[in-house]
Amino acid sequence: MPGHGPAPAPPPPPPPPPPPAPRADADAFLASLGVDPGELAGLELPATVDVMRERVEFLHSLGLSNEDLAAYPLALGCSVRKNMVPVLDYLGKLGVHQEALPDLLRRYPQVLHASVVVDLAPVVKYLQGMDVRPHDVPRVLERYPELLGFKLEGTMSTSVAYLVGIGVARRQIGSVITRFPEVLGMRVGKIIKPFVEHLEGIGLQRLAIARIIEKKPYVLGFGLEDKVKPNIQALLEFGVRKEALAFIVAQYPDILGIELRDKLVAQLSLFESSILVSSEDFGRVIERMPQAISLGRTAVLKHVNFLTSCGFLLSQVSKMVVACPQLLALNMDIMKMSFEYFQNEMERDLEELVEFPAFFTYGLESTVRPRHEMVAKKGFKCSLAWLLNCSDAKFDERMKYDTIGIEEMEVDNSFDMNNLSERAEDELEDEDLDDDRNGCILPGGQEYEVIQSLHLHKNLIFLSPPENEKDTCTTDCLRTRRKKGQEKMGVQHLLKLRMASPHPHPAPLAARPLTALASSFFLAPPSSTAARSPPAPHRHVTLSCSRPHCKQWGASRYCGTVGRRLPGVVAMSSSAPPPPGSVQKSEEEWEAILSPEQFRILRLKGTEYPGTGEYDKLFAEGVYECAGCGTPLYKSSTKFNSGCGWPAFYEGFPGAIARTPDPDGRRIEITCAACGGHLGHVFKGEGFNTPTDERHCVNSISLKFIPASEDSKL
Repeated sequence: MPGHGPAPAPPPPPPPPPPPAPRADADAFLASLGVDPGELAGLELPATVDVMRERVEFLHSLGLSNEDLAAYPLALGCSVRKNMVPVLDYLGKLGVHQEALPDLLRRYPQVLHASVVVDLAPVVKYLQGMDVRPHDVPRVLERYPELLGFKLEGTMSTSVAYLVGIGVARRQIGSVITRFPEVLGMRVGKIIKPFVEHLEGIGLQRLAIARIIEKKPYVLGFGLEDKVKPNIQALLEFGVRKEALAFIVAQYPDILGIELRDKLVAQLSLFESSILVSSEDFGRVIERMPQAISLGRTAVLKHVNFLTSCGFLLSQVSKMVVACPQLLALNMDIMKMSFEYFQNEMERDLEELVEFPAFFTYGLESTVRPRHEMVAKKGFKCSLAWLLNCSDAKFDERMKYDTIGIEEMEVDNSFDMNNLSERAEDELEDEDLDDDRNGCILPGGQEYEVIQSLHLHKNLIFLSPPENEKDTCTTDCLRTRRKKGQEKMGVQHLLKLRMASPHPHPAPLAARPLTALASSFFLAPPSSTAARSPPAPHRHVTLSCSRPHCKQWGASRYCGTVGRRLPGVVAMSSSAPPPPGSVQKSEEEWEAILSPEQFRILRLKGTEYPGTGEYDKLFAEGVYECAGCGTPLYKSSTKFNSGCGWPAFYEGFPGAIARTPDPDGRRIEITCAACGGHLGHVFKGEGFNTPTDERHCVNSISLKFIPASEDSKL
């Protein structure tokens, strides 16, 4: 309208009032330390600079610097007496070393916010429940402190359950976690499962992969895209045949994680120039002894010079090395003694060693000398392969013959691939001694010398670092095994060499070389008893895996967000209301009907401790009903043994189970569709051999079992 202009703009809001003097002083103090006070806006801080200075000095006393505080200023929001001291006192009682605290706090400073009872104690209890020994718990936490922020029902339970599902022995889980706790933070779908499936793609059976993980769990940390796949491709490019890849990985899993291509280039150049090994034959060398890629130039030339000094032509040395690459790694003094005996006592032609270079891998006093004397006494004329490449029992049988038939002159190269498809007794014994060898795992990629022993039927050759870096526990391990009456060591430290041919004659396990163990056990097809088929309807099924996917749920008293706990967040229930069902009661009515523990889990979405539930190990026929409203939820025929500490089902009655994604989208909660009672969570794609590839992880207390004899609903 005329005479009216635009309305005047509202005045700007007044500036915020300046902070109280004490807070301003505290901010100025923090700024003097290099800490941005804005990072602590909204956080209640001490009223005086003196209290703030006390916190800073206490954190300095723990080994943290001003730079560490600037990187995580929220640590300054923790009270020394209420937060820091209880946490540090608990860690100290567990056995965490004082010198390890600074690194632990730098890597996971959120631990200072944690509640001992709610956050830390359940994680420790879970580790002990996974057979991590109490004195190893601090070692695990020092190596992987982020573990203290994981929820029990999150990633770490899923990763453990998947490992058990592929065949990792349940009793080995504690050892795996102790040596490589990072596995608890690995997502199955993104890291572990693709790794396992890729190894299956090159020919390894799942049981073989499980054995590798038991012995060297750190292989799971080799990046699939940046290490494993490029290294496998490099092996193919350097002459390794595709069908030999599984055998190589079984013998030397570290080959998946080292800087392989550069090593292959250097070793090929060395072998071509010093031994006249062609690029094609170089592939055969790697196939027969993949550790050859880590042999140093000095060691190779020393062995080549020894062989040429014995009278072999370089072309003969090349042939011998291709047939038995272990010649380049044997103890030189023992090789000299064996050659002197061959030359002076056996009086055989050098050409026989060219044809059977594995002669040097047999113990002189334990095998070569006694067998040669027995054959000489019988007046037999035989090849070195006939003499040596057989078990003691087979040789004793041969000594009963009056003559050697034509067929006996041929070495039996057959090998039954099914002999070791199942875990052998001596392999189990190896596991019993793993605790004595935990610190003896040798990192991949080092140069190795090889030590040989003469006290066995076959020379035992185990890898050790060069003289100045020797791992003294290898000697202790061997001593321990001798005390137990065993004349063999586990896969971790030795190569049992019996390389007379690519397919050694079957022999008792104690006399078999690692090559035989690998070719028969790691590459064998699964036995009929190991094969798992989908469960038939109306029958309870116990699968051969025991999974701890969910074991980590048990210690939690709340159904919080999955993954890491946020600082200051004690518990957090799902905000999504249960779907409306046929049973509607108020929470007061439920509290009156249910026991306190049932109410905590069914209505407050809590979780019972793993392995404590009534139905975890129950596999009787019947129906599982909702403990709150009695609605039938699961048939017993859909229940299987997941090993996680909670009942596991692969499907429920149609329409009986409601699914609600957690707020963070990482899990799916399952509830009774009738009353909304919390049951647990559902996990998919874990590799269980079930029709749905799902695992309903259910609290026992949420269920009520009705035996088939009492109910006709089955």
